[in-house]
Amino acid sequence: MPIDATCPGCQKPYKLRDELAGKTVKCSNPDCRKAFAIPGGTNGKAATKPKPKAKKEPEVDAEALAAQLFGESQEDAKPAAERTITVECVMCNFKWPEPESKAGKNAICPECKHRMKVPELKKKQAADWRDSTGGRRLLEKGPELPADLAEQQMREASISSLQQAGAIEEPELEPRPLREYLLMALIPLVVLSLGIGAVVWWMKSGATGEENAAIGEALKDVETLKDDTSPIPKDDRRLMRATLLIASGEYHARLETKEGIKEAVKAFAAARRELEAAPKSPYERDVLFAELLVAQAGLGGTDEQSASEVRIRWSVNDFKGKGPPVGSTVIDYVQTELRQTLTKFAEKDVDKGVRLSAVARLTKELCKRGKADLLFEIVSQGFAPDDAAEAQAFVLLVAARNNGPEDKIRAQLEALRGQLKATPDAPLPWPAVALFDKYGVTDVEVKGKIAPPIGEGASVSLTTRMAYSALYLSQEKLAEAVRLASGPPGLAYDRFSAMAALADLMADPKPLLEEAVKQVKDAQGGNRFHLYRLARTAADAGAADKAEALAKAIQDESLREWALAEAAHGKWAAGKSAAAAGELTLPADPAKTHAGHGWAALLFARHNAKATGDRKAGTQYDEWTEKKLRGFGYAGMALGLQDGK
Repeated sequence: MPIDATCPGCQKPYKLRDELAGKTVKCSNPDCRKAFAIPGGTNGKAATKPKPKAKKEPEVDAEALAAQLFGESQEDAKPAAERTITVECVMCNFKWPEPESKAGKNAICPECKHRMKVPELKKKQAADWRDSTGGRRLLEKGPELPADLAEQQMREASISSLQQAGAIEEPELEPRPLREYLLMALIPLVVLSLGIGAVVWWMKSGATGEENAAIGEALKDVETLKDDTSPIPKDDRRLMRATLLIASGEYHARLETKEGIKEAVKAFAAARRELEAAPKSPYERDVLFAELLVAQAGLGGTDEQSASEVRIRWSVNDFKGKGPPVGSTVIDYVQTELRQTLTKFAEKDVDKGVRLSAVARLTKELCKRGKADLLFEIVSQGFAPDDAAEAQAFVLLVAARNNGPEDKIRAQLEALRGQLKATPDAPLPWPAVALFDKYGVTDVEVKGKIAPPIGEGASVSLTTRMAYSALYLSQEKLAEAVRLASGPPGLAYDRFSAMAALADLMADPKPLLEEAVKQVKDAQGGNRFHLYRLARTAADAGAADKAEALAKAIQDESLREWALAEAAHGKWAAGKSAAAAGELTLPADPAKTHAGHGWAALLFARHNAKATGDRKAGTQYDEWTEKKLRGFGYAGMALGLQDGK
């Protein structure tokens, strides 16, 4: 039990352990510091029995004893000269003691000789062992407050209210300049953009590698199709090689690299040679000539692309001099490449309507690129001299209906007008009737050259059908235009020829296609290419059912496969989802494979690659190896992946 003791000098009370009974201690009061004896009895009572005189005990500091009793550090109790600081080396983790006097000074590690600073000690305020609050005055229990005041003290106060009351002073901060805020906002955007750019670059670079591999696999079949032991007919193999080369040219032109544009020009030139060597009669060759012309329009680019040699210039008017060399050949201009193809096209015995269909497609493609005027100067290269004026007027009319350059159209029309006035006996081109009416040319005799239709139900010539149906279309008289082009009496050949020409001029040919499908049973053998033209137009217009009906009426088996491929492609494109394998019909016997089957396989693979983005689809095209169509699957996949971008 603690002993109750009182200093006789200052009357300061103490509670001390029993083992201090009979010993002398010094008062801790700095104003007193007198020594006094601790009573020897329990509870402050004196001993009843006198004790023998013992050896004098050393005086004990009551304050130190109390500090020791309540657990204060022995190290703190030592004199300052004897106290130490434990130092741990940051290099080797060796620990050693340093005198407290070296706090904040440098010391050398005895182990690794690294110089480091001795930690400084936090100043400690000696705690009063008699103080139950540990020196924290807030813990003192004050007088009891009334209930209403106690509740008020317990309420929370917001920072803003304390600031308004003046209890807390707001720090005076210097406002940040605007550029710091802009910089703070810009840094995360830059980091994000760089991250996105890196991901896109990585995806594109990887994708291009896979696409290059696919087109490489396709080109292997160009060599395979040269094998004369192949069961596929020789003429079809030549057209199939041309198809793969056109696909390769289109693919490489879209890479927009120096090597890519060179490979594109080489591929197109090789395709042109294959078509030049093909027999003159098959319509499939004429279809591929049109595909080649449209694909070559992709060679041209902007001035910046031409300057960096990733595309070639459009014409001599764009730049003085030659383009970049390709081996021993020099690329001139897109216009030059198109002229060469048109010239080879004209050397073959090709129906005039076939050529008009080809230049109509090319004109529309050039209108999209803002370069339709290129064709105005070279279109006659693809036609015989007697047909050149008709081709020129037809291209101008197609351009006028597809947002072609008005100033260039008017300039060419003025030249045509002057030519016709200078040769009054020359036949008037049928497209000129609509052109002159549209642009207000009245001083060229029209009625005496192309007779207008007499009335509804009267027999009309092919020229009248084409000229005045185009005129009615230009005047926004759609019903009259369709009725004149398609209506009997007259030869079925004339009706289908007029309908095919009018369809090339119409923005929405569906009303005309309705009439064509109704009369498809009247189609004769000579109408087979006009049926193809109408089937392709129907597929492009999203009328896949009409395209299929027109395609099935084509008597020529190989051309029919081309038309059916276009009809199927139109149906797949309208659905926008991947086409099922069963939707593509390929012959089981390679000997029955035609060039049209290769075109169908290419369109199938191209659509599915665009719809799904599947870069591993090539394995399914390996199954077409025996049919000699594997390369068309890979070529279509490469182009479709590009389309998906």
